Parts: sequence; structure tokens; C-alpha cells
Amino acid sequence: MSFDIYGNNLRSGYCEVHPDVHQSYPCSLCYAERKKVDDAKRMKKEHYRQMEINHQRDMEIEEQKHSFARSQAIGFNKWCDGLTDDQRYGNDYEFLYKKFLLYQKKQQEGKGE
Repeated sequence: MSFDIYGNNLRSGYCEVHPDVHQSYPCSLCYAERKKVDDAKRMKKEHYRQMEINHQRDMEIEEQKHSFARSQAIGFNKWCDGLTDDQRYGNDYEFLYKKFLLYQKKQQEGKGE
């Protein structure tokens, strides 16, 4: 004698998990339930994969920002080293940095200073 998962007698030709379904195990409901579980796992995996891709992209953007900031700082230091004491405006670095940015802009436009 066979039993279903609930301990009841299993009728011949019925599913062990879904004893009201007249299909042998695994029945169409078993397949549907398994598909739901598989789809949820797949979606969760895809979600985490997308989160990883986004994190990697954000890290690359941050690295580019830091790289640009480093190159700006190096360029600014080199530019300041070439200035005379009179051109430093009493070491007002905010003002000097604005002049440096204008200098760079002119360099990019091909006018040079």
C-alpha cells in the first residue's frame, strides 16, 4: 500500500504530493510549483548580478573622478611652481585654482597663455 505525503492512502494514478490530482507524480501542479521556485531563484540571481554590475560601474566612475582630481592636483602644483611670488597673490589658492582652470580652458581651446 502506498501513501501520499500527508500519510493518507494513495489512490492509484494520483499524485503523491497533490492527492486530489489524477496524474501520477510529478503532476502538472508539481511542475508549476517547481517552475515558480526556479523562476524566483533565477530572478534573485539576476537581481544580485545586476547589483554587482551597478556597483562595478559606480566604482569605475569614482575611480575616474579620483583620477581626474589627481591629474588636476598634479597639474595645479606644476602650474603653481612656475609662478613668481608676485603671481601667487599671497598664496590665495582658491583664486589661483580659478586662474589655473582658466589657463587650462585656454590651453584646450588652443589659445595658450
